[in-house]
Amino acid sequence: MYRALPGQPVQLWKRASVHLQNLAYDAGRDSLWFINENQPNRVVYRIPWPRFAGPLATLTGAGDLTGDGRPDLLAVDTAGKLWQYAGNGKGGYQPATGLGAGWGAYTQLVGAGDLTGDGKADLLAVDGSGQLWRYPGTGAGGFGTRVPMGAGWGAYTHLIATGDLTGDGHPDLLAREATADHAYWLYAGTGTGGYGNRAAWTFGT
Repeated sequence: MYRALPGQPVQLWKRASVHLQNLAYDAGRDSLWFINENQPNRVVYRIPWPRFAGPLATLTGAGDLTGDGRPDLLAVDTAGKLWQYAGNGKGGYQPATGLGAGWGAYTQLVGAGDLTGDGKADLLAVDGSGQLWRYPGTGAGGFGTRVPMGAGWGAYTHLIATGDLTGDGHPDLLAREATADHAYWLYAGTGTGGYGNRAAWTFGT
């Protein structure tokens, strides 16, 4: 998840086996763009974007929330309302579905994947006090009751859902520290809704 600031695009990166794909949300224009970095051809085009009243404050890839096998998006508008954009399987998204208010209290939202092993995509949220919460996905386009996962997460500027980095079949999490060296830490998923102890992470090693 990245905050959308006026005039600045929000980058949502997804590493594929051959090339790097980028979804970029331009808050100033309320536009969603897809960039295919497959060299030597660099394809940039605008994705059909079902608009609704009000600009977005937060946008995050959420995995398959509806159980149809297609990746979805979650967005929080500037009024703090949560919206779900279900993927249509044709390179775009269906009109937004409201999932409730009060989400402006969170500084970060992360589509974390299936953390509990039930086959449903879950959501992580960090509130203003640094408390981390897990919202278990229902598989039908919603979430169950939030579960506390510990304090101190406000020390990180970014939480990045990476998929399974450790090869154990469980989705992991990278956390970027708000220090001068911007250290990264790996939190290995346990498969039961949580993470193990953090370990230092260096890219390219």
